[in-house]
Amino acid sequence: MIYIYLEPSALFKAYIPEQGSDNIEYILSKLGVEFTGITSRWTLLEITRGFVKRKNLGELTPKELKEIVAFFLDDINRLLVSRKVKIVDVTKSIIEKSISLILSKNLYAADAIHVQTAVYSGARVMLTDDIHIKRLAKITPLKIISVELTKEEFIRQINTLFS
Repeated sequence: MIYIYLEPSALFKAYIPEQGSDNIEYILSKLGVEFTGITSRWTLLEITRGFVKRKNLGELTPKELKEIVAFFLDDINRLLVSRKVKIVDVTKSIIEKSISLILSKNLYAADAIHVQTAVYSGARVMLTDDIHIKRLAKITPLKIISVELTKEEFIRQINTLFS
């Protein structure tokens, strides 16, 4: 089984349609079959904050915000129970390694936590649309794949995991 780290900017697209949503839906359909998804417990906060931001921008009503947060948390729980996704707690070790990454690469704290959580968890790839994480492609053992690629290119890059 190949572990794929679902960075919040990528996973968010499963709940709010935007460029890359089709690619994350493709991966979610393969979880438990070809892949196991991994993410940090911190992801729950970042995605919830993303929903609140959409409400603040007037894209969601307060009622829609409550509904989408409830749906998101239920969906994550369903993925956990079915063992399609693992949520990794932020440990002291991950934080210490994240501090080192922040100092050496000038990353945002949350980005460093996601990279270190992915490495700690044995992920081979990280799905993202975060520009700050994309720039780490040459310095991390993780294969960084943008979910904003065309569907064909995205699937081609995913298929390279099997060669």
